[in-house]
Amino acid sequence: MSRALIVSFVIMVASCSKSGGQLSDLPDSGAVANAPPPLACGGEKLCEDAYTIKIHPPAGQFAAGDYSFEVALNGQASLNCRFTISDQSNPTSVRPVCAAGLGLKIAMGSMCQAGDGGFGQCSPVPGTYEANLRVTGKYDAASIRITIGQSVLLERTLVLNYRNVRPGCTSACFQGEAEIKL
Repeated sequence: MSRALIVSFVIMVASCSKSGGQLSDLPDSGAVANAPPPLACGGEKLCEDAYTIKIHPPAGQFAAGDYSFEVALNGQASLNCRFTISDQSNPTSVRPVCAAGLGLKIAMGSMCQAGDGGFGQCSPVPGTYEANLRVTGKYDAASIRITIGQSVLLERTLVLNYRNVRPGCTSACFQGEAEIKL
């Protein structure tokens, strides 16, 4: 190992210790201070902080109607997603309109088995559907209100718990998930 490399490593460990960080907080090898974040392997999107809430409707079916998913993060003003399901709609073809920071996708229902760290393998369940609500960023709590027309289907506040993940060779981020039954 060259003397310059050893000196660089000692400086990085010392600055990490001063800031209360850990070696895992250091940039990837080859990274330069104040340089743009490294590109992910194979052009993948870099990891971002996010929380996903899977919402399961009764019997796996969304009734026809105008839906609103409102989310207040850390007690702040609500963000929302809106969409309509008609009697003839295939729910997976619905394209919700969401505020910045929220994403909503209606997907085929799934059954998941817990794995290491609470995240496991999921398999599709034909004929059933779920809503996957994604909140970008890291927050302590989310208050969720789901309505169809004027009827309230759900009002619930969740404490958001995250785990530090590092998928593949991308940068680390915080992600979490929860499931709710309507």
